[in-house]
Amino acid sequence: MTALRKPVAASSGLLVILALGTLAGCSKAPAPATSILATVGDRVIRVQDLEGEIAWRQSARRNVPEPRVLLEEMVLQEALLQKARAAGLEKDPALLRSWRSLLVSKLKERDLSPGLEGLQVSPEELRLAYEKQLDRYTEPGKARLALVQVKTHPQMSEAQLAELRTRIEEARVQSLVLTNGELGFGKVAVAYSEDQSSRYKGGDVGWFDEGQSHYRWPAGVISAGFALQNPGQVSAVIHDATGFYLVKKLDTRAAIVTPSAQVEERLRRQLLAEKRKQAEQSFFNGACRTAGVQTYSNALTSLLAPPTAVARRITDEPPSLP
Repeated sequence: MTALRKPVAASSGLLVILALGTLAGCSKAPAPATSILATVGDRVIRVQDLEGEIAWRQSARRNVPEPRVLLEEMVLQEALLQKARAAGLEKDPALLRSWRSLLVSKLKERDLSPGLEGLQVSPEELRLAYEKQLDRYTEPGKARLALVQVKTHPQMSEAQLAELRTRIEEARVQSLVLTNGELGFGKVAVAYSEDQSSRYKGGDVGWFDEGQSHYRWPAGVISAGFALQNPGQVSAVIHDATGFYLVKKLDTRAAIVTPSAQVEERLRRQLLAEKRKQAEQSFFNGACRTAGVQTYSNALTSLLAPPTAVARRITDEPPSLP
């Protein structure tokens, strides 16, 4: 830090020092008795310009050479800049695009970023978000069910349906007197069920999530299984367009709710992201209103969308046989 302060302290005697020397590569001229240090074309470099450059380099933690060297750098920079302008590089499309992007970035840094960094999520907002998304943090209750199915179809007569109903009722009676330890509907499923995938497993069709309806079995059959109070209970006969059913509850698991404390940080990040997005959109909308933006989307119809490039896999041809 001592090395950085030294050039600033010497700025008051800057004119005297510079009057004793010349700039390397530039024409010699006596130093004017003013604050002017150098002229490059129509550009005048004054003491305050040099002091400003020193202050900027110090704030940016850049190296600060002694005043004579720094002035030489500033003169050379200005000379090159004027040469670039004379060559028309100021109007280069790539440069203009970069300049516009730099201006926009600077505007966001000055006017948008401080507000985004100050955004916070209150405990009340976290609570409301958790309650709103409670289903997301809840694993539904589950039930393991066994079924007996006797199939029907719409063209069956009343007599045929009555015969099948009698058959399923016989299956229910037998299921109620099964010996302990029998898996699901046991031998009753083998004798009566027409579902080939489960009949030899005691009718066991696995676990189901409560409130879900995407299963291949009728929703009424699944809900009847969940309605059974205890494992081992058998439902009444259920008639559906696809057949007659018995359902037995084999096992059950209660719903599991993830505590809010475990998802608080995730919710906080989610809410902050939403707030940032809203703040950015509000900032952009305000800029468009100030600029008086008008769009004419109909003109887009005259434009052809550019073709989408598809990468092709390049494979080497195998070497030819000798």
